[in-house]
Amino acid sequence: RCLARRGLNTRPRRVTTRSHPPPPPAMSEQACVLAALILHDGEVEISADKIKAIVTAAGIEVESYWPTLFEKFLANQDIGDMLSNVGSGAGAAPAA
Repeated sequence: RCLARRGLNTRPRRVTTRSHPPPPPAMSEQACVLAALILHDGEVEISADKIKAIVTAAGIEVESYWPTLFEKFLANQDIGDMLSNVGSGAGAAPAA
């Protein structure tokens, strides 16, 4: 009673830790796409380490496989050509 009168709480406090859920796959994918575009725009070689560095600097956590996946996918691709042909309907039959 004396502690309660003095404004001191005598009940034990609950300590809770909140873990942040992993980002949704779409967010991880978008972060890696934007990082790859930044590297391409800066005319820098696209690597998993550089993608991870940009994503980390942006404060985004991505699963470890995403940067590696993008590095492997973009290794033999011409990103400039990919950007030029967005929505061009690649694979359409030539006009006769």
